[in-house]
Amino acid sequence: MKRFIRILSLLLIALMITLTLLLITPVEEAPLVGTDNINTYVFTGSSLHDELKYLVVSGLTSFEAIRSATYIPATFANRTEDLGSIEPGKKADLVLLNSNPLGDIENTQDIEAVFLDGRLFDKTGLEQLEEYTEEMADSYRLNLKLLYELFSSPLMRKQMAD
Repeated sequence: MKRFIRILSLLLIALMITLTLLLITPVEEAPLVGTDNINTYVFTGSSLHDELKYLVVSGLTSFEAIRSATYIPATFANRTEDLGSIEPGKKADLVLLNSNPLGDIENTQDIEAVFLDGRLFDKTGLEQLEEYTEEMADSYRLNLKLLYELFSSPLMRKQMAD
């Protein structure tokens, strides 16, 4: 079942990346990373790393890909006063990495800690979240519910129809 969900999520990622690249927004002519995680059951986190990697494979630099996941969406949403960069007074959601992603975009997966809504998730906290997620991924009932909601989602139905 885990393999099926992973394959399904990879197919959805590929579809969303294709749509993103075909429908690039005029915000500095850059793609918006992470726009496909609302109501399409793309798993935020792992799918974001995949999306960044595929943007680099498609020709963007690591810097441009990271910018497409941070500053560009904040600009598009007209929220640069509180999102999109690390500055005093801005919302403190960030990922602390052990390795520089500008040299290799896959270093975005070398995570030391995460700050989310001002709360620190260190290695232990992240491992606990991963264990919980794996338990939920093994839940037949939850996966059936997700699959049902996926196909009944108005946004997904529209995406499939287009």
